[in-house]
Amino acid sequence: MTTAWTKRASSTTGIVAPTRATATTSDSASPWSGEFRYLCAFHHTAFDRHIFGIRPDLVVEVRKDILAETDGPMLRHGLQEIAGLRIVPPRASAHRPRQDLLEIRYAAFRKAS
Repeated sequence: MTTAWTKRASSTTGIVAPTRATATTSDSASPWSGEFRYLCAFHHTAFDRHIFGIRPDLVVEVRKDILAETDGPMLRHGLQEIAGLRIVPPRASAHRPRQDLLEIRYAAFRKAS
C-alpha cells in the first residue's frame, strides 16, 4: 500500500507510516475501507478524538487549540505540522476512503472544534 502524507505537492513528510490493520474506530461512520487503516495508531486515535479532521478532498485540518498549544516535539511534529497536508490515497479505488463517510466524519470534527 502506498498511502502517504504529502506537502501540497509530492514531498513525503514521513510522519505517518501506512499501516495494514483492522480498522478499530468505534465510530460507525468510519471512512476507512475493509481491512486497511490509513493512519498509524497515534494519528488514528487523534482522528477518532477529533484532534484533527480529514476534509473530503483529503487535506488534514488540525483544531485551532491544538495549533496554538506549546509542548514537546510530538505535538509539534506529530500533530501541528500535519495541518494542511494532503493524504495521497492508494491507487486501488477499493482501498480509498469513502467520500460520503469522510464528509460525515469531517462534519463531526467541525462540530467538535
